[in-house]
Amino acid sequence: MVTPDGLLLGVLLCDEVDLLAFEPWRREAAIDSLEGLLRGLSAELVLTVRVRRHRLDAEGPEGEAGALSSALDLHWRDRLASTPTLHRRVAASIRHRDLAELERELGSVATSLAAAGIPARRLAGTELREHLCDAALDLPRLAWVDEPQQAWVGERLARVAVLDRLPGGSVDAGWLAALIRAPMECDIAVHLIPTSRRLATGMLSRRMRHLGAHQLLEADRGLVPDAAVETGLEAARRLRDRLARNTGRPLRLWLTAVALGDDPVSLEAAWGRLRGAFSASLGGCRPGHFEHLGGLLAAGGLGPPPGPGKLVDSRAAASCAP
Repeated sequence: MVTPDGLLLGVLLCDEVDLLAFEPWRREAAIDSLEGLLRGLSAELVLTVRVRRHRLDAEGPEGEAGALSSALDLHWRDRLASTPTLHRRVAASIRHRDLAELERELGSVATSLAAAGIPARRLAGTELREHLCDAALDLPRLAWVDEPQQAWVGERLARVAVLDRLPGGSVDAGWLAALIRAPMECDIAVHLIPTSRRLATGMLSRRMRHLGAHQLLEADRGLVPDAAVETGLEAARRLRDRLARNTGRPLRLWLTAVALGDDPVSLEAAWGRLRGAFSASLGGCRPGHFEHLGGLLAAGGLGPPPGPGKLVDSRAAASCAP
């Protein structure tokens, strides 16, 4: 697939695996495999979770079914209509400019996922087209309008939340579970792009100078120290030390979540659940004003993620596996 921004896209559909249900040793082995993948990554990796509601056809099943089977079918249709049921599709995608490099990276990702106990298969042909059209709600055939608070895509509404703050302390694998299991229709994407150590060190140095200046200003004015400044400075020091000891590889991380609704009321309900799920994960988010359509494309792997992203090391990035 050639994406709107000119990159080639290959997609691996993963089996849904609950890392939190693994034994501790198996979970650590899975994270080690994913970290090994990120250490050797040379292209943009996109991990996506698509949550959709089971939608039933308006008409009942055709054929000469008996009265009992028709009554059972009507019963379950009523149940699904009154209590929405969701299904999830987890995928790993690679975005690259060169076809040979794309194939090489996809092979490496598939091998690492298998080593982590996560079976995956390559999507191609009709399956790939259907997967991508559903990701962007079949954008080429729909009229769309990007507004400050949401985007209209055909008859549906989308509103984007962008990761603004990572959790302040150490987290284990599965810390995104609250967001991924949120009971609403949504798209969630984790974009990971490798960066150079020189660039990462420069970013950390500027960050530490900025936070250090805040500390000096607070001390000079006799203010109570800001806990967020203290936490950010300590996190920057730890990341700098890990990169200096070569115990991790620097990457840029973006987390994008898109709430979907059929009307403004359902969108507000989904948005409230999404914000609550972000808070439960101990991270912070911001609304993507005028970035809703771009965020929808990014959540399907079809475009670049909004915002500047966060600098993390490979071990922390591996814990973001959905």
